[in-house]
This record gives sequence, structure tokens and C-alpha cells, in this order.
Amino acid sequence: MKYNLSLRASLLALLSLLLLTACEDPIDATTQWRINNERSFNEYGSKEEYTKASIEGSSAYVYMKWLAHGEGKEYPIETSRIKCHYEMRLLVGDKVVDGNYGSERPAEFAINRGPKKQLVEGARIGLQQMVVGDEAEIIIPWYLGYGERRSGEINPYTALKFRVKLEEIIPESQRSVVAED
Repeated sequence: MKYNLSLRASLLALLSLLLLTACEDPIDATTQWRINNERSFNEYGSKEEYTKASIEGSSAYVYMKWLAHGEGKEYPIETSRIKCHYEMRLLVGDKVVDGNYGSERPAEFAINRGPKKQLVEGARIGLQQMVVGDEAEIIIPWYLGYGERRSGEINPYTALKFRVKLEEIIPESQRSVVAED
């Protein structure tokens, strides 16, 4: 009789657990995408070849892997305008969504200037760690990329892999008024 009572109690507990699990709200696709992107970004923290990079006075950070070291002596600052070759990929899915690596002509960007910011925050953080000639891979968490908004092929909560070669820091004296947008 003790055996029968114990078996019934175990079955009742198992049935209750199954019912509770079935009643929980399933994770929607957007939440699952965010979780997958956060997990993928965090995995880079344990990879030996990647280092954490941030701007002094900020808690925001990206992971960087140096592919080549340049001969430059100065780093771009918040007000700099730069020329670079770059490729931007989705971290989850590894799909190329933007870039100019196949082009002879480098792209030109303002680091953080004008009413229309041209670079996501994570790219700005990484570029300010580089000198001319450096080439690096910058792993950007979703909240330092496009955040909660969609941008073209990039869904909300998407972490990014940004490969960039810094070609030039444009001196203030060579900047045109049009280029300052």
C-alpha cells in the first residue's frame, strides 16, 4: 500500500509539473532573437584573441580582435572624420549587410558629428581604439548597434560583426563643409 501511495504521489507531482509547464507563455520570436544575439555576443568574452574595448568614462564596450597593426600615431576622436574599408555582418547568421571591402575607394564617415549620426555607437567605440593602417574585427552588442529598431535587413536586437581597416583620419583643414553633415 505504501508503494501504491508513493507511486500515485509521484505521478500527481509529474502531472502537475507538466500542466504548469504547458501553461507558461512561450517565448516569442523577437525575444528569442534577442536572447540568441546576447548569447552570441557574450561568447566573445571568453575567446582569447578578443579584448574588451571601451571609451574612457563609459561602461559601454565591444569586443575587438586585431587583424593587422598600422603605423599610425594618432587615434580618431569623437569629432574626427575618417576613411575606411569595412564590412558589416549579422553576428547570428553571419550574413553581410553592408560594406565596401571590394571597392578601391574607402568610405568616409564622421565618427560622431552632425544631426545624422553615420556610425552605430559600437563602431564608434571600436574605431577610436585604432590608428591608421589598423584592421580589426569589432563585435557589437545589439544595444550599441541599431538597438530596438529595424534598419533595412537588420532586425531589432541584432548584434553585429564589423570588420574595418582604418585608411585615413582626415585633418580638420581638409574637410569640406558638405562632408561635415
